[in-house]
Amino acid sequence: MSGADDPKSAWLSTDSEGVGWLEKSAEQGVALSEYELAIRYQNGRGIDKSPAKADLWLGKAAASGLAKAEYEYGVVLIGRGAISDAIKWNKRAAKQHYVRAVVDQYVYDAYKYAYVMNLAQLKAAATSGDAVAMRVLGIELEPGGKFPVSLEEALKYEMKAAELGDPVAQYNVGIEFWKGQYRREDDASGVQWLLKSAQAGYPDAQVAVGIAYGSGNGLAKNSALSKLWYERAVSQGSYEAADNLAFMYARNLETKHDVVKLVSLYDIGASQGDSYGTKAYMRMFGDRQVAYRNGALVATGK
Repeated sequence: MSGADDPKSAWLSTDSEGVGWLEKSAEQGVALSEYELAIRYQNGRGIDKSPAKADLWLGKAAASGLAKAEYEYGVVLIGRGAISDAIKWNKRAAKQHYVRAVVDQYVYDAYKYAYVMNLAQLKAAATSGDAVAMRVLGIELEPGGKFPVSLEEALKYEMKAAELGDPVAQYNVGIEFWKGQYRREDDASGVQWLLKSAQAGYPDAQVAVGIAYGSGNGLAKNSALSKLWYERAVSQGSYEAADNLAFMYARNLETKHDVVKLVSLYDIGASQGDSYGTKAYMRMFGDRQVAYRNGALVATGK
C-alpha cells in the first residue's frame, strides 16, 4: 500500500502529497482528519500556518462529535469571550467523558464571574453566600490572580466555599493543606477536604485520594482503596488515574484479564492526548498484537 493510499501514512507525512490526502479525508467529514488538519494549520507542519483555518477545521471536528475537538474548540471560544458557546461545547465533550472537559465543568461555571465581574461585584456575590463566587474570589485574590492580595486572604474565601460544599474549593483547600504552603506533618485536614471533594465526584480529588491511599501520605496505606478511587476517576476519563492504575496492574499481572485491563488503561491516556500514556502504550505495544505468557506481556506480531 502506498503512502498516498494509507490514511495512517497521510497523518504522519509532512510532504505535500500526504497533506493533500489528509485534506481530502477531512473534506469528506472524517472527524480525526478534520482535527489533524486543524493541528497542522496551528503548528505549520507540512502546511502554511493559518490560525483562521485551524479554528475552522477544529470547529468542524467538534461538530463531527470528536470529544477532544469539542473541548479544544470551547477553549478557543473562551479566548474570544464567547462564554455561553464555550460552555456548550465543553458540556458536549464532558458527556463523552473527556476528562479535561469533565474537570472544566467545575471551572466553566466560574467564568461568568471571572470574566465579567469587577472586584466589587465579585465580593458582593461572595458576600451573598454564592459558593462559586467565593471560590472564584479566592482564586483571583491569590498572587498572580486578577486581584492579587495574598494567599492568606484568598484561602479565607476558598475555605468558606469549601465549607458550603463546593467540590473545587474543597480540592483547592485540600491540596494546600495536604502538600502546599500550609502543610503540617500532623494535620490530616488536607486529605479530609480531598475526600469530601472526591466523594462529590471531582476527578482530580479522586486521583489525589488514590495517591494518598497508595502512598500512606495522610491516610492509612490501603491498596484496595487506592485502586477503588483510581477506578472512580478512570470512569470519568481521567488519564492520570488510568496511568496510576496501569502501574498497579503492571506490577501484578496474574491473568489475561489483567493484561486486557492494562492495555485499556494505557489506551485511555493515549486517547486523551496524555503524552505519558501515549508513549507508554506505544513503547509496550505499538501496533502489535499482545499476549500474556508466563507472567509477561509479549508481542505476537502485527
